[in-house]
Amino acid sequence: MRTYLCTLLILWTMAAQSQTYLDEYVQAGLENNQTLKQQQFALEKSLFALKEAQSLFLPKMSLQTDYFLAGGGRTVDFPAGDILNPVYATLNQLTESNNFPMVENQRILLNPDNFYDVKIRTTLPIINAEIAYNRRIKSDLVSMQELELAIYQRELVKDIKNAYYAYLKSREAVQIYESAVQLV
Repeated sequence: MRTYLCTLLILWTMAAQSQTYLDEYVQAGLENNQTLKQQQFALEKSLFALKEAQSLFLPKMSLQTDYFLAGGGRTVDFPAGDILNPVYATLNQLTESNNFPMVENQRILLNPDNFYDVKIRTTLPIINAEIAYNRRIKSDLVSMQELELAIYQRELVKDIKNAYYAYLKSREAVQIYESAVQLV
């Protein structure tokens, strides 16, 4: 009974030791697999696209400024004096006073001399079905990327475990062959 327990204890420690080796191999395989890194990058890219799609629901603000300084250029001649001066002269004659002064003709610049223009624009989409559909599509793409990543990780772990077990089987076969050669 004691030998049976000792044998069982030895086999159990060997199994536990090979399980830790297997876990280390699986971990190294997951960390160093290039395809897995590419799929993780694609998942991150999909997550950023989803964040961008969600940001389309937020208000957008823009600031636009302009400054004009015109030291000359085109002018428009407005004959205010030619139009109003005869009327004012007649009114001054009728009232026998000088209440209506003479007006000079005006020369108006088309571009203002010193002009500041500041615009703050805020936009918020109220009803836009395309934004909602875009967010749903991006969300579904993220879900698909996550599933593809999980599937690939499972397949990779399965392949690593199969390879490890094949290695152990071949090592045992070599030991059986060597012991058979010694017996012969």
